Amino acid sequence: MKYISQHLTGKKLAVLAALGLVFLGTAPLSAADKTWVGTTPWWTGGTNWDSVGAPASGDFAYFGDTATGTTVSNGGTTFISRLVFSGSNAFTFNGGGSIQASGDPMIVQDGSGRLTFTSGFIIPFADRRIEGSGSGAILINGNISGNGAFALEGSAQVYFNGTQTSSSSPVFKVSPGATLGGTGTFNSRVDVLNGAGGAHIAPGTPDTIGTLVLANGFRLTDTTNTANFDFTLGGVGNTFDQILVTGGTFTLQNPAGKYVLNISDQGLGASTGVFDLIDWTGATESFAATSDTSFAFGSLPVGWTVDATYGTAGIDFDTTSNILSVKFSTVPEPATSLLTGLGLMFVLIRRRRA
Repeated sequence: MKYISQHLTGKKLAVLAALGLVFLGTAPLSAADKTWVGTTPWWTGGTNWDSVGAPASGDFAYFGDTATGTTVSNGGTTFISRLVFSGSNAFTFNGGGSIQASGDPMIVQDGSGRLTFTSGFIIPFADRRIEGSGSGAILINGNISGNGAFALEGSAQVYFNGTQTSSSSPVFKVSPGATLGGTGTFNSRVDVLNGAGGAHIAPGTPDTIGTLVLANGFRLTDTTNTANFDFTLGGVGNTFDQILVTGGTFTLQNPAGKYVLNISDQGLGASTGVFDLIDWTGATESFAATSDTSFAFGSLPVGWTVDATYGTAGIDFDTTSNILSVKFSTVPEPATSLLTGLGLMFVLIRRRRA
C-alpha cells in the first residue's frame, strides 16, 4: 500500500484539513488509491483523478507534484479514509462542502508545499492524528466543531485561524517536534505533550503577526524537557505575537530544560520596549515553582539585545499582573555608532580649543 511504504520512511507532516473535514470511526482498509490530477478544480470530477472516479469511502486520496491544478473545490459531502500530501505544490481547498475522513491519521503531509483550507472542520467522534515530517505549513482558516479533537505528531505545523467549539471537552494535543499556531480561538483545552525536543506554540502565522486565544486551559506538565514558544516582534508600533489564556487552568511545571522563547522579526526591524508575550488574565494558575528563571531566550534576531535590567535577564514572569513579558534594546548599526563617535570627538576637540 502506497501510504504504508511512505509512512515507514518517517511520519509525514500531517495536515488537518479539507473543505470541512468530518472525522468518523476507525479506519477501514484502503479500497483504492486515488491521485489528484486537477484538470478542473472540482473534487467530484471523475477525470480529475487517477484512477478515474472521485474517491469513495475507504479510499486514500493523494496530492502531489503531478497535479495540473492545485485548487480543490467540493460542494457536497465526500467520504474518504485519508488525505496524503507530498511534493512542493501548494494546495488550496476552497469548497463549501465537507469531507468525511475515517482513517487515522486522517491527513498526512510529507511535502514542502503550503496547504490552505478556507472551509471548517467537524470532528464529531474519535480523536484523530495529524502526522508529518515535511516542512509545509498548514493553514486552517475556517472553524472547527464537533466532540473530537486532533493531536499533532511528527513535525506537523498547523496554524488555526478560526473558532473551535464543542459541547463536550475534547483535548487538543501537541507532541514534541510539532507546531500549533495561528490567530484562532480554542474553546477546548490545549495540552503540550511530554518528550525530548519539545513542542512549539507559535501565535500568528508564518506571514502575519497575531494572537492565539486559549479559552479553556493550557497545560505544560513536563518537568524534564523543554517546550518552545515562537514569537514575532518588531516593526512600526512594536507589533507582536501574543498568547491569551482567557479561561480554564494554565499549568506550568518549571522544567529542568526551561521554556524557550524564540524571537524573530520577519524583517520588520528591531524595536525597543516591553512585549507582553503571554497573558493569562481570567485563567486559574497552577504553577510548580515557576519563576523568571523557568524561561530562557533561544534564538534572537540580529540587531536585538536583551535589557538585562528587566526582570531576570530580560524576562519577567509576573503572577500579580498575570503576564509573561520581555524587554529589548536595539544595538546601533555600525555606521550609526561610527557617526556618534565622530560627533563626540568633534565636540571634545572644540572644547579643548576653546
